[in-house]
Amino acid sequence: MKLFTKILIAVLLLTGFGFSSPAYSQAANTNQLGIRLGSFTGITFRHINSRSTGFEADLLMNDGIEWGMVSVLFEKHLSLGQGFVFNFGGGGFFAGNYNHRYGNDNGVALNPAAGLESVLGFEYYMPDVPLSAGVDMRPRFSVVSDPFWVWDAGIVIHYIF
Repeated sequence: MKLFTKILIAVLLLTGFGFSSPAYSQAANTNQLGIRLGSFTGITFRHINSRSTGFEADLLMNDGIEWGMVSVLFEKHLSLGQGFVFNFGGGGFFAGNYNHRYGNDNGVALNPAAGLESVLGFEYYMPDVPLSAGVDMRPRFSVVSDPFWVWDAGIVIHYIF
């Protein structure tokens, strides 16, 4: 938890938290490529259309690289003013777990998981720089194999093009 707090403070300082500035003017009708750091870490691609809705596709792994995940989310973005945006949405995911202890003859077993996912987040669009930084929380519910809930929080940085 200490590491998460330090990273959050660093991101807020780097993004100029507290400065009055308009949202990055080209956020609508853009593509965004970024990195997500959290319980599941990886690369993310997002497209936002002119109505402040869009989709996000992620390729993520957990800390021990035992879980790999692909997720797709549909999102709505609401401007909070001064460069801040609240986003929310939902979608689905497919994941696989490599379990070395309970494997077959070669010592590896794949445990698939798939289900529903939602997202709640806050993002800051930097003025005059094609970058945004934010935090999000993603509860996931697997409906395949053993049903389970996973709560995932992370820090996201996007390059806007």
